Formats: sequence, structure tokens, C-alpha cells
Amino acid sequence: MSQSRDYWVGVALTGLGAVVLSPDALLIRMLGADLWTAAFWRLLLMCAAISAFLLVFRGRKLRADVQAIGWALLPAALAMTVCNLGFLYALTHTTVADTLALIATAPVFAAFFGMAIGETPPFRTWLAAGAIAVGMGDTLFGHYLDLDAAPGRIAEAVAIARAR
Repeated sequence: MSQSRDYWVGVALTGLGAVVLSPDALLIRMLGADLWTAAFWRLLLMCAAISAFLLVFRGRKLRADVQAIGWALLPAALAMTVCNLGFLYALTHTTVADTLALIATAPVFAAFFGMAIGETPPFRTWLAAGAIAVGMGDTLFGHYLDLDAAPGRIAEAVAIARAR
């Protein structure tokens, strides 16, 4: 895949994630289930969806992919679980808007975690991080209940990236 195509695939996936996540948060709030019930079904269905996606798109290569990543899948799965629990906890203790705004901090954490594995984020990343911090205002500092979701997702990706 060319770098330009990678960029547009990333833009499309980001947009798709925003479209999927926004109603997800509202549906969880409307459901009114307790944290652990919502977490059980959300994680079970997420596991089924990811497994189906991987089986369709990776097919016979999936087993080799999992073996290549190895034990790095364990911290990735743990990070995914923690971040989903944080997301659900935030939804039950603050507004949907605040929760989604905090998830928008993911690029900032991606830059910091990328540095942990030896990447050097470009200056434009730090400009974007500053703009996000300013834009978040009191949301970032006043409601930090879901602040583990953004770094949780990035920690999941870093765990897999380190296995390469």
C-alpha cells in the first residue's frame, strides 16, 4: 500500500470510528444497564466482530499473524479491556459529550507512546496536541474519568507494534 493510500485509509477509518462510536455511547446510556453487564456484552460482541473481521480479511494467514505477534497480544487485550471499562465507567458518570471529547485526546497519547518505542512525532503532531489541549479546556481537566480510554487504545497498538 502506498503512503498516500495509507493516509486516506487512516482518514476513512477515523471517520468510520467516529460514526460508530457516537451512537454507541448514546445507545449504552439509553440501555441503562449496570457497568458490568454492559461491559460483558460490549466486550463479547466486540471480540466476535473483530474475530469475524479478521477471519474474512486474513483468512488462512490469521494463524500465522497471531503467532508472529505472540505474547504481545496479552498486554494488547488487557489494554483494550481496561480502556473499554474506562469508557463505560465514564458514560455512567459523566456526559456522552465529555466522554467522546476525552477520547479525542488519543492522538496526543499516540505521540507520547510512539516516543516510547523510538518514533519521533513531527512538529505538526505537537501543534495538533496543543490545539486539542486548548480546545478541551476544562473538559480535559475537569472530567478525567475516561482519560484511560485514549491511552488504552494506544497502549494496545504499541504492544502489537513492539512485537514487530
